[in-house]
Amino acid sequence: MSTDQSDAGALHRDDASERAAVLHQRGLMQAEYGDAAGALRFFEQSLAMEQRLGDGLGIAANLHGMAGLALDAGDDARALRLYQDALAIRERLADTPGIAATLHQLGLVAAESGDDREALALYERSLRISTESGSDAGRAPTLYRIAGIYAAREDWAAAAGFYRRAAECYSRIDNVERTAECHACLAAAAFVNGDAAVAIENGREAVREFASIAHWPRMVGLLAALPAYEPEMALSWLAQAAWLACAMPGMSQDGMDVISAITRRLPTGCTLELTIAALTVLRLEREAGWRKLALMDPARALLELAAMNHDMEEEALEAWLQGRRTGFTTLYREVLDGLAALVHTEWLFERSAVPRAR
Repeated sequence: MSTDQSDAGALHRDDASERAAVLHQRGLMQAEYGDAAGALRFFEQSLAMEQRLGDGLGIAANLHGMAGLALDAGDDARALRLYQDALAIRERLADTPGIAATLHQLGLVAAESGDDREALALYERSLRISTESGSDAGRAPTLYRIAGIYAAREDWAAAAGFYRRAAECYSRIDNVERTAECHACLAAAAFVNGDAAVAIENGREAVREFASIAHWPRMVGLLAALPAYEPEMALSWLAQAAWLACAMPGMSQDGMDVISAITRRLPTGCTLELTIAALTVLRLEREAGWRKLALMDPARALLELAAMNHDMEEEALEAWLQGRRTGFTTLYREVLDGLAALVHTEWLFERSAVPRAR
């Protein structure tokens, strides 16, 4: 559900309204699981009970939850109306955390509608309230969204300032994933500003943070970005990214891009060029669904180019590839060992912690 700001602390219940609170929580859980219809049903049931009880905090919380579902469904008009209704109740009750949360969500609605000026004004109102109350959990997502607006305007200095503050807030509340995303954005902003040292520092930190929570897919793209920040280490960083893409289960578009990039950097006719391409094709043969459909053609093209660089005719290539199918485990180890040999700098993750493709 498109809710950056939660309602922690907004529901203070007595025993008589406990069932309404439980229904609200079940709505939040269903929304988290992606069951919008189930979430709406629970929110509506909770809302009806809260209206009978006359509990303004509970009414506002359910309206807020229903608005998030509408925003996810692309119904900006309904989301706007529900958030405004929730805000009016929260302002009447002086529910400070709730006011900040709903103002933030109204900023999201404005941003979704393309009105960045209104979004920024709403985010700034939310930020002032969260700052006055000392809520890092409230401030962090708002700072991140403000940074995004400045980044879209290509005001990289302003964007970096807000990303930095967001990272500090997320770090204090131990949200490693969001802290890492902020560091990744700081790296990109610094690179555009021509500050390679800051780009490298934040890029490496983001990789380490994602590694600490085993967010391997996100790391592939981040590692692949490091060569732009540190050209003299380009092959080492690309090798780490390609090692991760080849090692872990499932092939992604980022992984395919990294594999293509590193094969272009290898000397023409290098054995590793051929074995990486072969491993990629054989792994995709074992896949199902969108990955196989989307990535097999570029993988085959990569293999055919590598075969051409080795003066290998089509018939010989297919015979060689069949042998590699039989010896897949050996091929897998060869590729990982070959990529590891290209790394001449520190590894930014523990290879032993990475789950392996089968």
